[in-house]
Amino acid sequence: MAERQTENLNDPRYHTRNTLQRLKEEIEHLRAAIDKVDEPQFEVTAETAIEVLTGLVKAFQVCEKKIGSSGFTVGEFPRVTT
Repeated sequence: MAERQTENLNDPRYHTRNTLQRLKEEIEHLRAAIDKVDEPQFEVTAETAIEVLTGLVKAFQVCEKKIGSSGFTVGEFPRVTT
């Protein structure tokens, strides 16, 4: 069992799927919060966050499709530095 968990932790698809799930959950959480909160600044901020998270979902979906294929290169997505 521990061996299988190690395999999963070393598989980028495992992390990609988990990240996609968490991003989608956060998008749904923000949408629900917008319906509950009557504050224009919060709504604008949450809508912006939803757009950003949706972009990340799309990037991870592309990554998931290309993992293991010969068409994927590490430098394909720009690295963001802070």
